[in-house]
Amino acid sequence: MGIFTAKDIPGKNLFGLINKDQPLLAHENVRFVGEAIALVAAVDKEAAYKALESIEIAYEDLPAVFDPEESLKAGAPLLHPKGNLLFKRTLRKGNAAEALFGCDVVIRKTYHTPCLEHSYLEPDAGAGFPDQDGTLVIYASTQNPHYDLKEVSEILGLQEERIRIIQAATGGGFGSKLDLTVQGYIGLALYHLRRPVRLVFTREEAFLATPKRHALKMEMETGATKDGKIQALRARILCDTGGLCVLWRGRGNPSRGSRHRAL
Repeated sequence: MGIFTAKDIPGKNLFGLINKDQPLLAHENVRFVGEAIALVAAVDKEAAYKALESIEIAYEDLPAVFDPEESLKAGAPLLHPKGNLLFKRTLRKGNAAEALFGCDVVIRKTYHTPCLEHSYLEPDAGAGFPDQDGTLVIYASTQNPHYDLKEVSEILGLQEERIRIIQAATGGGFGSKLDLTVQGYIGLALYHLRRPVRLVFTREEAFLATPKRHALKMEMETGATKDGKIQALRARILCDTGGLCVLWRGRGNPSRGSRHRAL
């Protein structure tokens, strides 16, 4: 039925709830394992996988970064032209240095949490069809249908009233369905094919391509009295936001983490 690449996107090949930095289909640069390059539409799964075998991609290896500390060093490979630091926030309440100096006990430790997949039971999935008046109708398991509508309309270069996003039963979400998953791909296929389509991510695709909870490095200094009353806290939290700024892999978790530790 069709193989589509970035050149087949009629509108903007960029979306993002915080920063517009994520292409629907990568063009020239691929920033992470799992970033989509082409979309295949076929009458059944067997035909789709057969079409995949006909696609050849020539990659040129580029310098990469895998560690947040290394990515901030001078001369580190840049994932984006403006740099690798998504944003920085400093919160202060009182004088931590003075408070720590006056504590009976000070504990200094570094804590690490891993990147977490949300792992809801159902797969990321959706379906769509062209309505009788030409409106593109998309059903998807989403936590953010109004944002989905805005983003899909920009990707397709269509007015919002020519698209309907219908929130199917959300099932699990936990923040991972706040950003686009299948909606943009379904919209692109509908735009070109003008016939009903559906898309279901495999579990492997979901693990590779959908938003995750940050991996964190937390350097903590906690001061307390001898009877265990906490008097001071100084922390540096470094978040691995991945290759792109989606909501919870972007500013959401770092902001929330810093606020919680300042309470």
